[in-house]
Amino acid sequence: MFDFNGILFFPVTPFTADGEVDVAVFGQHVKRGLDKGARIVFAACGTGEYFALDDAEAGRVITEAVARCAGRAPVFVGAGGGVGPARTRIAQAAAAGADGVLLFAPDGLIGGTAGLVEYVTAVAETSELPIIAYQRGAMRFDVPATVQLAGLPQVIGLKEGLGDIELVRRQVATVQEVRPDFVFINGLPTAELTMAAYRSVGVEYYSSAVFAFAPDIAVAFNQGAFALKVGHRVLD
Repeated sequence: MFDFNGILFFPVTPFTADGEVDVAVFGQHVKRGLDKGARIVFAACGTGEYFALDDAEAGRVITEAVARCAGRAPVFVGAGGGVGPARTRIAQAAAAGADGVLLFAPDGLIGGTAGLVEYVTAVAETSELPIIAYQRGAMRFDVPATVQLAGLPQVIGLKEGLGDIELVRRQVATVQEVRPDFVFINGLPTAELTMAAYRSVGVEYYSSAVFAFAPDIAVAFNQGAFALKVGHRVLD
């Protein structure tokens, strides 16, 4: 459905001096990223401070991202904060013409993996858009829970932000047996530095926070060492 090879761009959400979202600057930021070769744009996500945006602010960011991309790249939108707020943000993103969702953990999360799976399931069952779940902080899935996520048709992948390579190795190996098209993305803040380790356990894609601030460095990495593959492995 989506091509995750290449730069996955997480634009920053800029604000004016009086605390308003600066839509014009945001639009320019997205355009520059597209001109530099961004493959998919993740608007109002972590780097874009989804947690700090109310629905009206998020709506302006999402609308601008979709307008700027205009078919040049798909747009994913950040959602989370509980079942109700997540559903609201997803419906808002779908109405604006976005293509997918990056789902964050509920606020103040305490509990086990069963509750996490129930949370993702409750959000996914009403979603009009495909979802990538974000494994970070307290949102940690064991292997059986990851298999359950992969069994949800609306959930297409997992963005991994814990840095637990052994857990990821087992998640990837097990899920590939039941759903080979399920996507795993290295989502650490310095993903470029850790891709050799992630590729060694079967993670083919990564998000680039660096691209939002130093795009030439991110592009050079993507077109250089990262692009040298034999089969599904990287040559260091």
